[in-house]
Amino acid sequence: MAVLMRDLLVLRIAEDRQAGDLLVNLGRQDSLRLLSSAASEAGLRHSLEAVLSAQDLLRRNVNPQLLVEDLMLELAACWQGTGRAKG
Repeated sequence: MAVLMRDLLVLRIAEDRQAGDLLVNLGRQDSLRLLSSAASEAGLRHSLEAVLSAQDLLRRNVNPQLLVEDLMLELAACWQGTGRAKG
């Protein structure tokens, strides 16, 4: 999931010519372009950070069900442009 978020962020911030060369999921470029245009750069950055944080917490034996629920809420907030404050 982190690689997907990374590709979305690359498409959002990179020049069109360069973006294709930097993608990991090159075969999904059209779908990724559509998705990346639907979110802000800040939202995509926050989404990537949320996924990386979730991966780290999973390695620390956090309850997987709670972790996924929190991640889904976090991603939904990022894509709606609200973001959730971490406390």
